[in-house]
Amino acid sequence: MDPNDALAMANQILDEERRSPSISYKDTFEDRADVVGIMVVLYGPLYMNSLRSRRPREIQEDPNRFSFKSKNYNLLLALVLRLAEDDRQQFIRKVLIRLVQQPGCKKGSEYGHFPSWNYLTSELPLIAEFGIRNGATQFLLNMLGEARPLPGHAILLRQLEDMIALNFTVLGDAEYVACSLSVANFAATSKRLLEDYEKQRITTVQFPGLGSLDMRPVLLEIIDAAGGIQVQCEKARYLYLKGYLEEGLNLETNQDKDHVEHYLQQFGFSKTLVECLNKADQLYHGAADAFELKSSMAHLRSFMENLHIEAGPSLQKITGVPFTPGWGPSVHYLLQTGTFSGAEEQFAVSLFRLISDEAVHPLVAEREYARLTRNVVIEYALLFLRKLEKLGVHRR
Repeated sequence: MDPNDALAMANQILDEERRSPSISYKDTFEDRADVVGIMVVLYGPLYMNSLRSRRPREIQEDPNRFSFKSKNYNLLLALVLRLAEDDRQQFIRKVLIRLVQQPGCKKGSEYGHFPSWNYLTSELPLIAEFGIRNGATQFLLNMLGEARPLPGHAILLRQLEDMIALNFTVLGDAEYVACSLSVANFAATSKRLLEDYEKQRITTVQFPGLGSLDMRPVLLEIIDAAGGIQVQCEKARYLYLKGYLEEGLNLETNQDKDHVEHYLQQFGFSKTLVECLNKADQLYHGAADAFELKSSMAHLRSFMENLHIEAGPSLQKITGVPFTPGWGPSVHYLLQTGTFSGAEEQFAVSLFRLISDEAVHPLVAEREYARLTRNVVIEYALLFLRKLEKLGVHRR
């Protein structure tokens, strides 16, 4: 698809979003066919209203409790997937330019629908979700930190509060540092502008398509929301630290990783293979965002594939069966030589496919998949290497 055509279509979608917002967060407990699910359906809106009535918002430690939903987000994503890969990030950035275009909202007919503010509805919350969930977080934060406050920004910040409170892992630890700095700068700009308005005794400002609007309540809302977001950023970083240290308490898996490294060195596997495993582990534990988690999983995929390939020549010496390099042939070779049972072969194939589907094809990887991959690959490698030991593989 031509990028200019895609941008024109994106603007159509965002114009519709401004008129009729489609975004929401759904409590996944609603899908449960039990008492919990029924209670969530009945009292879920009251719970959400309670969460949103407080500032700073309370962060839900389970980032999977609430899922982001939006028909117009899905349409924007469909446009991205129709573009050539080299054009995608540029397209997303052009969509984000609407964050600084006046007025970023329109007068709505409903009061209380979220996200909205003072009868204003906006496409900016959708743009923020779209940018952050598709690799343009830093670009968005840079724009926000340097922006001149607009009425739509009050609604945008309310959505950021929701995103952090309900899906805090959408941003990485380092991104929360940048987010806090960005909203602090934006709040400072809003304070200066408010002071200027008060000195000049300006009561209203004219905006295209919106008419006259008193900007003082808008600026006060932006300043208040920005302060809440800064507190949320600190809390989210703490939760990342907590998760990192608690995962570090998984002593058994960590010890098994040490055993894997020992076997690799004992059997003469390449230094690159050991470095590949260590790099995957480093990226996993220190991951700043979902893209580094994706990279961690990609390294684990390479580690698993090359573990088989490097073991092939030693197994060939023992079994006398010719070995053919490559993932598919190497797994079949293990079954052919009796190193693996049929069930073990299927497990290896399924694990490799899962890693490939979740790490190689999507734009980003979730931490849950990265954790699963890291732990299972380590245990799989230990099982495989102990099989080699029992078969009599010695140091090469």
